[in-house]
Parts: sequence; C-alpha cells; structure tokens
Amino acid sequence: MTQKEKEELRNLPSNSPRLLNQTQLAAALGVTMAFTSAMKKWGCPFPGGRILIKDALAWLKANPEFRPYKERKSPTGPHGIPDIGYGIVPENYNSYVVDNVSAVASRDAQRAAQQVLRTDAIPASVSAGAALHAAAQLLANCNSRAALAIFSGRTSIV
Repeated sequence: MTQKEKEELRNLPSNSPRLLNQTQLAAALGVTMAFTSAMKKWGCPFPGGRILIKDALAWLKANPEFRPYKERKSPTGPHGIPDIGYGIVPENYNSYVVDNVSAVASRDAQRAAQQVLRTDAIPASVSAGAALHAAAQLLANCNSRAALAIFSGRTSIV
C-alpha cells in the first residue's frame, strides 16, 4: 500500500460506505495490522474479509475490555524475554518521551540481570536486565552521560 493510499484511507469519513479489508482498516484507523488482527481474533465480524469503518468503531465501542497487545497473561516475544518485545506495548506508553528503541539478545539480558544481582544485590528479572543492557548500550554508543531506564508495571522501557 502506497503512502498516498494510506493518507486517502486516513481521511475517509467514519460513515463511508466503502468496505475495507484488515490492512485498509488499519490504515483508516491509524493502527497496526496486529491491532486489526487482534480485533478479528476477539470476535469483530469481517464478513467476506471486509468491514465498514462505522461497524469497526461500533465494535470497539461495544468491547471496552478489548486489549490488542495483552492477549496472554505473560506475553513473551520470540526471544524468550518475558513481558517485553515487539508488539507488547504498555498501557501508559507515551511515544512523545521515547527517543530510542534498542534490541537486546536474550543472553545479554540474562547476563545484565545476573550482574546487577552480583554487584548490587538487587534481584532483577530478565526483562529488567534487557532494559539495563539497553541503557548501557545507549551510554556506550553515544555522547550521552546519562540514560534513564523506566520500569513500568511488567514491561521495561529504555
């Protein structure tokens, strides 16, 4: 889908008679494909694989308990680090304050968690180790003299 098509879909009125597939609906609502896929899994009807914007909005309004990124009790990405990873977005996430996202290998996250236990006697989860390792990478790779690691609920953000 081109940028022009996405912009066209974003500008569709909510009462548009145009039937949209999941990709088009994601563009029209300004959300990810994972969001519209989760809508479908949660029971949003897509008869013939298509839906009207007004029907999707009505379904979202009728299902306030819908949480697209919290379908499992303890989500784990393909990397084995619990509660952190692509597609896992904390409820209090504010993209305005995030200026860097780092990838951390499972082994590095485990080492960082073990190191903070050994050096500071603070037990840390693997996801906290991932945040600490990412903060250390940030400090090592840029001119910054400080890094802030935020631990929010069960998800670690750097």
